[in-house]
Amino acid sequence: MIKEFMFQNPTISLIILSLVITFVTKIITKFTTDQSKLKSIREETKELQKKMKEALKKKDTKAYDKLQTRSLQLSQQQMQMSMKSLMYTFLPIILLFGLLRSNIANESLNIGDNLDIEIKLKEIKEVEIISKNNFSTKDTLPVENNSNMIIPKTKIFTINLENIQFDENITIKTKNSSENIEIKTSKFETTDMLTIYKFKESDFSSAKVLLNEKIYFNFLFLKLNWFWTYFILAMIFNTLLTKLLKIY
Repeated sequence: MIKEFMFQNPTISLIILSLVITFVTKIITKFTTDQSKLKSIREETKELQKKMKEALKKKDTKAYDKLQTRSLQLSQQQMQMSMKSLMYTFLPIILLFGLLRSNIANESLNIGDNLDIEIKLKEIKEVEIISKNNFSTKDTLPVENNSNMIIPKTKIFTINLENIQFDENITIKTKNSSENIEIKTSKFETTDMLTIYKFKESDFSSAKVLLNEKIYFNFLFLKLNWFWTYFILAMIFNTLLTKLLKIY
């Protein structure tokens, strides 16, 4: 249900999750750190900065060095307190990042699209490709009198599928191995489509579905993918929530 919503509404999902992640992070920070002590550290730091400016104007290096030493001590205390909240938030954020990446990082795959699949062999061997639609290959040589048989020029080669349809299944074979790659399209419930296949005890090492990266913001030379869009949203929400929740 959640994955399906994310797949169908990537932009809304990105905004909601960036808000939720930032909000949860700020709440954890508020209740796992000594806010009164952090407030006093921030206030003292501001005072020290004023005094350091005055010391620089007066060219009083001794006073400046003393104030700077105290400022560094306060910075270390603040960092140590911040690390405590990070211990609680790091793992959940990493897991949520994985959810975001797997569901909204790439463009949706639709019926009728063309698609590239990168195949990696453990060593160069003759390969047979079985697909119900038209395909072509890159970095390969066709075997005479058999359009499905190819000889890769390198261990890595690409299959290009034309006009993909619902429930595409591709079988790749060598004399000793046979592997299946299932391709799903966004018109149907396809949020669990694998993009990377790892093969064990096979002549094939891996297969990678090469989906186009989704761009959420595109203006002149500036193109932002999901990560940078999330980062900017999180910075905005962080500023607003810090003030709203009075977190130091």
